[in-house]
Amino acid sequence: MRKVILAVVVVLLFGIAVAASTTYTLSPWPYGVAAWVQTKPNDAVLQNVEKAVQDVFSFWHQPLPESADGWRELSEMQEDTWAESKYDPFTAGFVPVPSPTASAMWGIPLPTWNGEKILPLTLLIASNRSLVQSLAGSTAGAAFSPRNMPNNVLSLNRDPSLAMLMSRSDSVVLNYNSPDLRHKLDHELSHWLTNLICQRNGLTIQDVPHLLQEGFADYTAWKLGRDTRWRNIAAVWAEDDHGLLDVPFYMLYPIGTSLVSFLVERDGVDGFIENFPDLITNWDQIIPDITPTWQTWASNYEIDEAQRAYAEATIEQLSLCGMVLQPVLREEAFSIFDRVYSLAGSMEDIEHFWEIISVPVARPSGDTWKQLQKETHTIVEVASRYSDRGPFYVATENEYQLSRLWAKGDWDGYYDLLIKTLRDVVAHYGTVQKVGAEAEESK
Repeated sequence: MRKVILAVVVVLLFGIAVAASTTYTLSPWPYGVAAWVQTKPNDAVLQNVEKAVQDVFSFWHQPLPESADGWRELSEMQEDTWAESKYDPFTAGFVPVPSPTASAMWGIPLPTWNGEKILPLTLLIASNRSLVQSLAGSTAGAAFSPRNMPNNVLSLNRDPSLAMLMSRSDSVVLNYNSPDLRHKLDHELSHWLTNLICQRNGLTIQDVPHLLQEGFADYTAWKLGRDTRWRNIAAVWAEDDHGLLDVPFYMLYPIGTSLVSFLVERDGVDGFIENFPDLITNWDQIIPDITPTWQTWASNYEIDEAQRAYAEATIEQLSLCGMVLQPVLREEAFSIFDRVYSLAGSMEDIEHFWEIISVPVARPSGDTWKQLQKETHTIVEVASRYSDRGPFYVATENEYQLSRLWAKGDWDGYYDLLIKTLRDVVAHYGTVQKVGAEAEESK
C-alpha cells in the first residue's frame, strides 16, 4: 500500500499553529492520520493499531468505521475553505493539518460509522514514555482524548502544533515501545468506541460516569487479553460491603470492570450496548438498585489466600504507604511487598506490615526527615481525589500538625501521627488497617 509521508517542521500557519521545536512525520491511516513524533513511520505499528480497532469493535458487535474515499492521499485545501465552513469539520468534510512546507493546509477526510460522518482519529505515536507524558500528561503509556474535552490535556502539551492536531479531532497518544502496548491500545480504543456510542445517542463521553467509562475500557482490554485479576479485587471489595457509588479513583478500573462484567453476564453484549445510554442518563437511580445484586455476584467469586492478600494490599494502597515511608522503611517491609504483589503472600503479611511500620524507628538525619516531610503532601493529594471528604479533612489537618511537629523536632510524635494518617487516609478503604486502628483506640 503506497502511503504519502510528509515530513513536517512546524511553523506559524494561518493562525492555527505557532512555532514549535518538535519535528514529526505525518502518514495517513484508514481512520485519520498518524503523527510520528521524533520517530520514523512504522507500518507494523499501524497494523497493530488497526488490528486492535477490529478486535475492540468486533468484541462489542459493532461495525467498523469506514475509511473516507481518498484517505491514502492528504490533499491540499484552499486557505479560505476552513473559514468558509465556520471551522466545523462536519461542514467542511475534513480536519486541517499543516502541509509539509507550512505554506498551506492539508485536509484529513472524515470517515463514517453507522452511515454518519465521524471525526478522524489522530494517532500521536512516540517511542518512549516521557514523550507520551509531555504530549498527553499521562504516565500510562497511552491516552485517549476527545475533541473539545473540557480541561483536557492540551494545557499540558508543550508543543502547540501537536496540541492543535489533538484539538481538531479525537486522538490517541501512544508509546509503541510500551511492554503492554496491546492492552493499552485495547483500553484507549474502547474509550474511542464509548465516545462514538455516546455521539450516536446524543450524549458525550463526559456524560459517562468514570466508573462506567473506565470499566467499559478495562473490561474490553482484560477480556481480549484473557486476564481476570480484577475479579480478586472486586470480590474483596464487595465482601467488605463496599458499594458502587463511593469508589475511589484508584479502584475505578477493577470495580468498573467488575460492574461491566456483571451487566454483560446479565444482559448479554447486545443488551448492554442497548441499555448503555439509559445507564448513563439514569446512573444515580440505577446503581443503588443493582448494588446488592452486584455485591452478591462479585463476592461469590472464589479466591485463595494469596489472591486475597493481593486484593487487600491494592485496596489499602500498601505500595503508596511504602513509597511515603521509603526513607525510613525497614527491609522486612520490602520483603512483604515482594511476596504480596507476586501473589505469594497472605493476609498475615498485610497485618504484619502494619505491625512493622507501627513500631517507632530511630530518629533519622535531618535530610532524611526533610525528605519524609515532603511526602506528607502526597497524602493530601490522594485524599483530595476521594469523593468522601472526611479523609481529606483529616489529611489537611494532619499535614499541618506534622509540619508543627517537624519544626519542633518531635520525631516520636511526628512518626506516630504519620502512621495514623496513613491508616486513616491512604488505607481508608481497607479492612486490615481498620482492625489495627480500632485495636489501638481500645487500648
